[in-house]
Amino acid sequence: MDGDAHVGLTDLGDLDGRLLLELGCGHGAVVRALATKFPRGEFRGLDFSLGQLELARRETRRLPNIQYILRDARLGLPDHLEPFDDLLSVYGALDFCAYPSSMLSDFLAGMRFGGICSILTSAVHVFDATIGHPRLDVWRAESFGAHWFIRAGLIS
Repeated sequence: MDGDAHVGLTDLGDLDGRLLLELGCGHGAVVRALATKFPRGEFRGLDFSLGQLELARRETRRLPNIQYILRDARLGLPDHLEPFDDLLSVYGALDFCAYPSSMLSDFLAGMRFGGICSILTSAVHVFDATIGHPRLDVWRAESFGAHWFIRAGLIS
């Protein structure tokens, strides 16, 4: 993943055959890298910036396994979004949310049972909300200076 030398694409496991949603995908660098590495996976990027999504669409137009959704994540899960296997935020929407636990709950509601949530953040309130979330079983929580990586499974 872009942004931190301590966490990479391999930290997300094998995503072939899985559907991943990234909250706050911006210009799509992370979903582009994932869609290229895992061509049998499906990837959805959600962002509130039309300009960022237009750039992302231009950069990924040859990758058929990516779709982008224009939406402010603070409004919750889009009605038309199919259930997904993995939830990802890389310095994304959760970092800019006053109540990340509430946003996380909204999106976990769209995740299939046994889904995996991976968060790379520089916001301590996101770290605290994620590791303390009652629907997540935290498998990995690491600090890299002022950055944190959390990987957890959906338990209920």
